[in-house]
Amino acid sequence: MSQIIYRAEDYILKAGSNSIYRIEKVIKGKKTTKIRISNQKTKSESTISLSAIERRATWDELKLKRRVLEVDPIDSSIVFTGTMRFCDASLVINVNRPSYKNWSEEEAHWNSQLHIQIFNKVLKELEILGYSIKQQKYIYTYPSHKYCRKGDLRLDVEVEHGSIILNFFQNVNAPNRPERGVRHEHNKQKLMPHLILLEMKRTRNRIKKMIMDNYDFTFEDDFKRKCRFDIVGPEGLTALEWIQEDYKSDGLTLEKIVESHDYNSTYNNHSADKKRLNQGQQVWFYDRKKRLNIGKVFYRSNSMWWVVTGKYGYAIESSHSLYVEKPHDVSVKGNKKTRRNILSQVIFDAKNKGNLKLADKLQVLFDNEFNDKGLFITREQARKYFSHVGLTFGHITLARIRKLHALLDERLKASGIFDKSLHCHKDIDFKFTEEGGMAHASIKCNANYFNGRQAVDFEEGGFIGFAGWSDDQALKPMLEAFVDWCDLTKKEVAA
Repeated sequence: MSQIIYRAEDYILKAGSNSIYRIEKVIKGKKTTKIRISNQKTKSESTISLSAIERRATWDELKLKRRVLEVDPIDSSIVFTGTMRFCDASLVINVNRPSYKNWSEEEAHWNSQLHIQIFNKVLKELEILGYSIKQQKYIYTYPSHKYCRKGDLRLDVEVEHGSIILNFFQNVNAPNRPERGVRHEHNKQKLMPHLILLEMKRTRNRIKKMIMDNYDFTFEDDFKRKCRFDIVGPEGLTALEWIQEDYKSDGLTLEKIVESHDYNSTYNNHSADKKRLNQGQQVWFYDRKKRLNIGKVFYRSNSMWWVVTGKYGYAIESSHSLYVEKPHDVSVKGNKKTRRNILSQVIFDAKNKGNLKLADKLQVLFDNEFNDKGLFITREQARKYFSHVGLTFGHITLARIRKLHALLDERLKASGIFDKSLHCHKDIDFKFTEEGGMAHASIKCNANYFNGRQAVDFEEGGFIGFAGWSDDQALKPMLEAFVDWCDLTKKEVAA
């Protein structure tokens, strides 16, 4: 990588400093190069070595640091107005932006005043509340983006297109993305531990009060559907109050809904058991885990209905999934398929770990409860099994890939899927390494309505892909064939 050449009149950042410096003169010596620089805020000059320069200042840093932090005084003639709203774990401050020409002096001046008069006050309020404030280093590196922290509560503050956005998050409870934290999670507020949640709400309310006390801003009580997680709960609205606010935001009343064509449409108001649904009626429905729930229905739109399940609990369900009368088959497990798959996966893992006693015990339970035979494992379990039996890509030859192709073709045809048309594509994509081993191999499959879809891929990076397009039905015979092939290849390698 070539070294950066710095010249006079360049603007740079000195290591360990946030100030902007201007290079006044480059002094070249026999052994080292010295740089005479001037601080753009204090106008003081000093001499440093070339190695003390961190990097060139970006355009955004020049615009903000030279104008916002060092040049522009407060302009009282500029009056800021706008709106604020809460959304999930965020506070959004929308400023009414004048119509200035892009990159004009007027626009730059207005942006600088936005930073001086509002953004800096927001940061000051956060400091008073005990937050440490630092420049973002990894994701949002512009000077208008700050990273704040108070204990386990974290906060990204940014200025974007005339809006100041405060995004709160924490990494104490990150069940879905533990390696990345909760910064990009959905429903960040719902994941917050209670004390962190209270501190987040306290901070938002303090910033909201500070803005409304000093500027002509209004606060929007946002009852849009995307914000329902933020406003329904012990500190907010009940489920019924939320539904009433949703009606109100659409200009509806209970009388208008009952008299509307959609509410009285047979398609929209007929339940799963072919009964008429009415406002406030008690119904039964199954949730995503196939558990039976009970609640009262309120019409929403088209064939969708609110179902209030408690003071703060509710669901949104189609009329075709609601029962006016209690279903007769409540004793039948609705999650039987999920239970079957999980039990099969536990048996498979137990065998691989050598816990044959547990595997045999569960296998008896599996055989007694289900008529299905074979493996109901996941793609990841199949990948791990490849490593578990001691195989690597170095053991794979073209002849062994052909054996996998034959096993796959036999299993797919025997499955009878897609009107008995699912089978392996006759061609195999196989690439050799310079040493003659396998670099990449791919087996495709065909059916009566598609050609050349992925069956099994051995990718160059070491990843094994299995039918990324398919559901569990088409995937099952592929994974079974792969496990059989692993066992066969293991014996060949051992021999």
